Amino acid sequence: MMDLDKKLDLTKASIDKASAINFGTDLPLQLAIKEVKGTGKRVMAVFEDPACPSCRILHKLLSQMDDVTIYHFVYPVIDPTAGAYKVKATLCAPEANRVAIWNTFMDGGTVEGDVNCDASAVGTIMDAGKKLGIHNTPTVFLQNGQRLVGALPPDQFVAALDEAAPR
Repeated sequence: MMDLDKKLDLTKASIDKASAINFGTDLPLQLAIKEVKGTGKRVMAVFEDPACPSCRILHKLLSQMDDVTIYHFVYPVIDPTAGAYKVKATLCAPEANRVAIWNTFMDGGTVEGDVNCDASAVGTIMDAGKKLGIHNTPTVFLQNGQRLVGALPPDQFVAALDEAAPR
């Protein structure tokens, strides 16, 4: 449905409102791989799968951004078995190395790593994703709670991220 006077898509606005979350309480942020670049003032959470081509496109865009805080949630839904090594190698690594390892995997590289740790966090992340209704990757939540699904065109993604940032 459209508001022709204001040229607004009311259906999209309604869907956006219904799919929004409370960023601070609905996400298990303590389980994410946290990456801060520059001031970190623009904040987002990204549910991404190392086997997802669209996730890799988005990841490349994110790697070029400044002044962002990214909470990466490993969300291996495409092929959980094949992604298990990458997920465990990332989560079993020392916290200081996780961002670099995850970035290597998302860039298509390989890393040798310890996979003999308690990676039960993946199950908790998967449960949180199901509770939040995440069916596709990448799914991004901006700090204002807005949900973005798929790899949007870079200009649209950056505009949404900037709009969600505190002033």
